[in-house]
Formats: sequence, C-alpha cells, structure tokens
Amino acid sequence: MNKITIFSKEPDFINEEGTKWWFDKSSTTYAQNPDLFGITLDIVCYFVEDKQGFRTRVLIQNGEIIDESTSVEGIGVIIDTLKLVKRLEENKESKNTV
Repeated sequence: MNKITIFSKEPDFINEEGTKWWFDKSSTTYAQNPDLFGITLDIVCYFVEDKQGFRTRVLIQNGEIIDESTSVEGIGVIIDTLKLVKRLEENKESKNTV
C-alpha cells in the first residue's frame, strides 16, 4: 500500500531558510473549535520540515511560533493546556469584576 504523507505533497510555503511549511488543518480546527466550556484559540498549526529533514508541528499565534511538538498527541496536549489556561484566566477575570 502506497502511503501518502503530508511531506510528499508540495509545501504551502518555503521560507528564506528553506524550511518547508504545510498547513495542518486537523490541529488548527481542534484549536479553533470550542471545547466543552466554549474555549477557542486563535492559533494556526503547521507541519514543518527544515533543510536537514527535521520534521515537527508548530503552533502560530499572532505571527509567532508559540510551541511545537513532533507528535499529534503532543500538539493536542499543548492545545488542551492552552485552552485550560485561557479558561482559568477568564474565570479569574470574571471573579475580579464582581
């Protein structure tokens, strides 16, 4: 069976250092869709491969890399953690306004 991976497709972008970037739709959707508490993140996820062949996933917020992981599970944990922190911050803010 011929397994096609994201890395066998043309990249969406190649930066000036030669790093290849592919949009990670599933992780981006997971970050941007509300969790059980309605928390969403303004994050975009990409698969990247540098010139040496190192592959990872990165999370971009406001044009900057905020975190990365080599596994889908790792990215999921990071996204879940960021959502939890956002929820706790929102709860703290709402208690301070009462």
